[in-house]
Amino acid sequence: MPQGIKLGDYLYVTGLSGEYSEGHRIRVRSQDDISLVPIFYNVNVNIMGNGSVLLNPPSGPYSPYSQVTLTATPSPGWYFVGWSGDINSTQNQITFTITKNMNITATFVNSFVDTRTGAVILLDLVTPNSPRWRVIIPSRNYDTGWTPFNNPYYWNGNKFTGRYADKRYHFEISIESSTRYHIVFDDKLMKISVHIP
Repeated sequence: MPQGIKLGDYLYVTGLSGEYSEGHRIRVRSQDDISLVPIFYNVNVNIMGNGSVLLNPPSGPYSPYSQVTLTATPSPGWYFVGWSGDINSTQNQITFTITKNMNITATFVNSFVDTRTGAVILLDLVTPNSPRWRVIIPSRNYDTGWTPFNNPYYWNGNKFTGRYADKRYHFEISIESSTRYHIVFDDKLMKISVHIP
């Protein structure tokens, strides 16, 4: 028996072929008697908001130490903000090694684009921290970060109206439908002004 291994130990095995391929562990019962027990893991992906997730390889279960890639694609009018759960990342495509069953959530939020300034206005109505807003301008590395509304808001599942105001920011948003909305944002410090439409 190899040094350091005792009866009752479990060994993960890779590189075997034939009937006992990768994805098994060996329990050492005696020097001449071992048992092979299949070990496989699943990746459960939840989607919050509107978007899709592509798994590659496309389906499990997966053998230990498999490489899996997830790619998030937002639906029109939505924005991918990140992965949570057993993986935390803001990259829309992630690759990771499986060593256990995994639960991962992809979160998408409403987005609106101001073509004049390049600003992307995000409205979160789906996470436990909602409702909150955020304005980013990628070309200027500008990001307000997520901010909760500090005035009463209205939300009936279809229409939303909210307002935020402090010494620096002024933000108002009114959504009647996916094609009818009005947004005003002003950053007094950075002198940024966004008006949609």
